[in-house]
Amino acid sequence: MNDKKIPKELKMIKGDTWNEYIADLSIPKEWVNVSYGNDALPSFMTEENHYKAYHVWVDSWCKKERALNSKDIWGYEDKLADRFEVSLCYGSEENALFMSNNFDEVVEWINKNPKTKEQIELTKKYI
Repeated sequence: MNDKKIPKELKMIKGDTWNEYIADLSIPKEWVNVSYGNDALPSFMTEENHYKAYHVWVDSWCKKERALNSKDIWGYEDKLADRFEVSLCYGSEENALFMSNNFDEVVEWINKNPKTKEQIELTKKYI
């Protein structure tokens, strides 16, 4: 099927669209972009050390697009997912540690909550 005939809401969200997801954000310079082309959303590690870093998923600022992602990614029928989700690490089976629609709150939470020794050890099991 020709990609141009697929409605925008059914195309995989990546590439230029992902750049739109983060265009309004001032990503901290120590964060590392770890987005993969087959991921549903762009994401970042909060530092280069994989064991100490949190993993942050970034959804669209556009509520209409985020609603589509909420249903497709999270299975939410009647709920809009928060724009930002902080998890222990990439591939973690743990539930989100922190969610918010406010990026400044996310950065503040990360800065105030460095990983514990237990969280670092658990991260090592995933990576």
